[in-house]
Amino acid sequence: RYQVDAEKAGDTRLALGFAFTDAGDTYNVELRNSILEITPGPIADGAPKVSLTAAQLRQVIKGEPLPDSAGDGKTLQKLMSYLDLGQPGFYMHVR
Repeated sequence: RYQVDAEKAGDTRLALGFAFTDAGDTYNVELRNSILEITPGPIADGAPKVSLTAAQLRQVIKGEPLPDSAGDGKTLQKLMSYLDLGQPGFYMHVR
């Protein structure tokens, strides 16, 4: 639902692993060349990671703080700073 702000992201390279504790799913998220790639599977060795529930991630996206025990909040905030979190407009053309 969110788009990468290409101007902000520029040539930034960033990787972050997500472990969703409520579902047991893990994902690797990589930002490079203003493209965000999300790959399901085990978190890459040595990658920074966060472990949280889907509800906690939604709260963080809304601006609430990440729980201290959730992991690398600094990298998560940096990743989020490159996303356009605004709601896209709804346009309808009627004839």
